[in-house]
Amino acid sequence: RPVALPPAFVRAFKANPTAWAHFEARPPGYRRLCRYWVMSAKKDETRLRRLGVLIASSAKGAPIPPLAALQRPGRGKGR
Repeated sequence: RPVALPPAFVRAFKANPTAWAHFEARPPGYRRLCRYWVMSAKKDETRLRRLGVLIASSAKGAPIPPLAALQRPGRGKGR
């Protein structure tokens, strides 16, 4: 089932136009995964921390840490 970010989280994200533009330019599956990663946390403080990580990663044009680990050199085809 699709997970949406609360309006307050979207406002915080849009406050960083570079991060928001990068996030919106990513494929729908990536955006869905990121929203789920943020909202699946049980504690509000963890959700806020993950939102901060998502915004910071997007501002740098990088994937969120759980996905960055999958994209390291030496991982993938042939291994």
